[in-house]
Amino acid sequence: MTPDVAPSGRRVRVAILAPEHALGWTIMGPADMLNSAGTLWSSLQGESGVVNRFEVAIVGRSGQPVVCFQGMRLMPETGLDDAGYEPDVILVPALFEESVRFGRSGWSTPWRPFVEWIKVRHARGAFVAAISTGVALLAETSLLDGHKATTHWAMMEAMAANYRRIEFVHHNGLQSAGPGSRLVTTAAGTAWQSLVLLLVARFAGAQQSIELARLFSTQSLADQGKRCCPGFVPPSDHGDAQVLRAQRAIAGNFGDADVLMDAMEKAGMTRRTFERRFRAATGYSPLAYLQEVRMQRARHLLDSTVHGVDEVAGLVGYGDVAHFRSLFTRMSGMTPSHYREAFGMGGMLEMAQQVL
Repeated sequence: MTPDVAPSGRRVRVAILAPEHALGWTIMGPADMLNSAGTLWSSLQGESGVVNRFEVAIVGRSGQPVVCFQGMRLMPETGLDDAGYEPDVILVPALFEESVRFGRSGWSTPWRPFVEWIKVRHARGAFVAAISTGVALLAETSLLDGHKATTHWAMMEAMAANYRRIEFVHHNGLQSAGPGSRLVTTAAGTAWQSLVLLLVARFAGAQQSIELARLFSTQSLADQGKRCCPGFVPPSDHGDAQVLRAQRAIAGNFGDADVLMDAMEKAGMTRRTFERRFRAATGYSPLAYLQEVRMQRARHLLDSTVHGVDEVAGLVGYGDVAHFRSLFTRMSGMTPSHYREAFGMGGMLEMAQQVL
């Protein structure tokens, strides 16, 4: 799946709406996660030059503070009256008010302006997604008429009764609809995490989505109900220059059989001093550190290439495939095959294609 590209190659503009009575964490959570895509993972890995693909803005009815559910106040960065603002993506947060339960018959006035604004932007090509009870606002636009949608289980019956042209389905994840799958609804309020991963996969590529899932220890698109495996972040702020030289030697030659001997020589230490200093600086013995580096690389190969498990084992320095499988399972919490099934690019693309 080739990522969608914003016009003129610019960053993807994401408008996260902030109506009154929205659940604040379904606004700030997606904003923080999207703002971290690509760059935070790369920073932790010591990489540079990666650019965040998203330009996120919180959009209120006006430029005035918005009072969310439970009284939290948010200051929008722009308002619906900003005629020059044209988003590529619109996120509708979860809402909480009695009127949500009664649909068209009880809608409160402050939400009305958002309805027309969404319709106009969607007609111009914007991707629109609604989180949980926020689906009520998207339903008001009539864009979901004739399509399947999902929403919070507690609101399902009332929503189905009030929006009879929409086929509401019980769903734990995401439900896409419309031409180009430019409409997406989610059931649970916490499903915004899967929604963000979908957006990152669609607009920045599956690999960034996988990295973001691992960074936030959440489920990847292909990981419905499986444990998420965190990545290894090499300690580098310990101030021991000789150990840093050894770490660089390991990073550059982790697949070699004599890599630890080479690292010790690069550090200019005896074996006993090397092992003591290395553990004191990094918190790992040299062997344990090498295993972490190798497993990190193995996970990357499993989730982003089509190399077989035997080939991956050889590429990261293990001639004994059975030993590699055992070590990988112990350190990652699942077998290499199960890891690929959960986090692999193929699974990610298959899941994204099902949703999109």
